[in-house]
Amino acid sequence: MTLRLLHQVGHNSNWNIESFEIDYCGDGLILSPLHQAIGTVERLRVETRAASIFDPQFYLPSSRKTKLLSYPFFPEQVDGGFQTSTFI
Repeated sequence: MTLRLLHQVGHNSNWNIESFEIDYCGDGLILSPLHQAIGTVERLRVETRAASIFDPQFYLPSSRKTKLLSYPFFPEQVDGGFQTSTFI
């Protein structure tokens, strides 16, 4: 089994990204939809995105946070909004 070191990217993510891309520290990033809009993730190097994973946490599925709303698959964007009784 191989152990990988991933940087948890959150608020003020420049340090994490630079540490990985410039200092070659770690194996990738854990990208956060809460702290990074989809455009920010798309601007990362292809190699960086390929070495990284996407944080699956959605915090509050009915959240209206701007960065979360930039993702078309976010529960609040699907079928006109998140409702516990109708979300599959």
